[in-house]
Amino acid sequence: MRVLLAKMILQHPDVLLLDEP
Repeated sequence: MRVLLAKMILQHPDVLLLDEP
């Protein structure tokens, strides 16, 4: 499930920026 992933994004929005080059 992506619930854990959603929580990670909510707690650390910066992970989205790190995913980008």
